[in-house]
Amino acid sequence: MWTCITKKIFYIFLFLLIPIKNFSQSKIIGFVKDSTNQTGILANVILKNSVDNSIVTFTSTNNDGSYLLEIENIGDFILSFSALSYETKLVSKTIVKVNEENSINVFLKSKSINSSGNSSLNQPPASLLYSS
Repeated sequence: MWTCITKKIFYIFLFLLIPIKNFSQSKIIGFVKDSTNQTGILANVILKNSVDNSIVTFTSTNNDGSYLLEIENIGDFILSFSALSYETKLVSKTIVKVNEENSINVFLKSKSINSSGNSSLNQPPASLLYSS
């Protein structure tokens, strides 16, 4: 029959072939572009629970503007897309099935710089004084 060593080798291979944590995940994929359809915006993508606004998962876009989020839960979520010099965009999303791939492409609008609304732009730059 089986020797003790043969049984151990069998169980080692069995554990290597079977994933230790087997769960289903949904995916949200897409692109973040600017209003001129230009890719390559390095944006933050944050998935929040719509009930308590807690962060579920997050990622950053790749150099081509693409992103991938993997989610273990179903429910109502809010996606937040933000990047420097662009307005933040919020998108509501309901995940109803596991192992589902959802595609959400987003266009971010450039922020307009208005010096009248920001008093720090009207002030001269700060200078440092050194005393000896």
